Amino acid sequence: MSRYNNRKLLFFIGLLTITLLFSFYHLYLLDYFETTSRKLRHIIRLGAILLVYWTGWWVLKRTCPGWLTRVWHLLYSVNLIILLTIGLYYWYFAEMSIPIHDIAISLTEFSLSPAPYIIIAIMNKSLVRYPG
Repeated sequence: MSRYNNRKLLFFIGLLTITLLFSFYHLYLLDYFETTSRKLRHIIRLGAILLVYWTGWWVLKRTCPGWLTRVWHLLYSVNLIILLTIGLYYWYFAEMSIPIHDIAISLTEFSLSPAPYIIIAIMNKSLVRYPG
């Protein structure tokens, strides 16, 4: 199997894994959240985001140049810093307003979705040319 086919196969394995994690989160965990505390929900969401991040990083470090992997790290780092700041404020100081809560949910959904992975893959395909 050629090196190009290996990269392509790894990309689709990563996409399938992230899509399955996203689907599992939406189909099972959101229903489970109705019976759990808010702090446990936040911890589960953080764990799910870290699983998606790790899956993307594991595949991208094998299929993309280093600078695109750094873009992946930067994207998730900034997103996690924002989410952790909102979460820590909520845990220790006060309730969140509805607009801030909506921002946190949107950032969580974006982090869990396959969209960042596909964006990086499109950047890789359009900006990087591999020989042969």
